[in-house]
Amino acid sequence: MEALAARPDSTEVFGALGHRFLLDEPLTAQDLSELQAQMGVELP
Repeated sequence: MEALAARPDSTEVFGALGHRFLLDEPLTAQDLSELQAQMGVELP
């Protein structure tokens, strides 16, 4: 995502002009565990 954002044409890639993609901070291990339990899945 950061590489795409750094491109001069980043506002034209995949409709980025419309939604201005931003990354949140990564989930903590605890938050990830809670999410997996909530959704009933185990992510790699």
